[in-house]
Amino acid sequence: MKKKLKSIKTHEEIEALKVIANASFDLMDEVRSVLHSAAIKKGHGQPKIVSEEISKNKSVIKNELEVFIPYTDVNLPENYSQSSGYTVDIYVETKNEILLIDPKGAEHNNNTPISDEVKKWTMAKEQVQKSNPNKVVKFILLKPKDVNQSNFNRLKTQYLPYGIELYITDDFLSEFRKETVDVSTILNENKKILMSNGIRSLL
Repeated sequence: MKKKLKSIKTHEEIEALKVIANASFDLMDEVRSVLHSAAIKKGHGQPKIVSEEISKNKSVIKNELEVFIPYTDVNLPENYSQSSGYTVDIYVETKNEILLIDPKGAEHNNNTPISDEVKKWTMAKEQVQKSNPNKVVKFILLKPKDVNQSNFNRLKTQYLPYGIELYITDDFLSEFRKETVDVSTILNENKKILMSNGIRSLL
């Protein structure tokens, strides 16, 4: 099925796409490469922005990026490749809770069974819970608002039996902050700048 780009509005944009459509393979591949690179860089910046928004909640007593959780008190599967531990993107602590948060991209390309995919997250959650028995520990995955809603609902349902929570980033932050939060717009603007810079680098 032919997919139309919602963002095409101007005559200049249509003409630009016609030029790209008639370009050489090498140029198309270079454009594809810089756009893909921009998407990866956007993903790398997402935890920092989410963390900054979380810090605006006065109940937060700890908010750190890239926290390594060693598997010292959990049973490891035999020949498990990530046996040393897991690095969570954002580690948040309040008086009563510890939130282990990993922001993710819109796509879900993991071809392994859900039970295998969640193993590193459930073990990290179990480890933190054993180290903090008096607090509620949650492992939370975040998706951008432009995620495919059907895929999001399917993943949310599949993760739930393992104690892994899945939210739309803006919805989670709005609930956590008790006010409307929109980081998706910021992330998309940052991605646009990265894509523009990448394309300009080809000139």
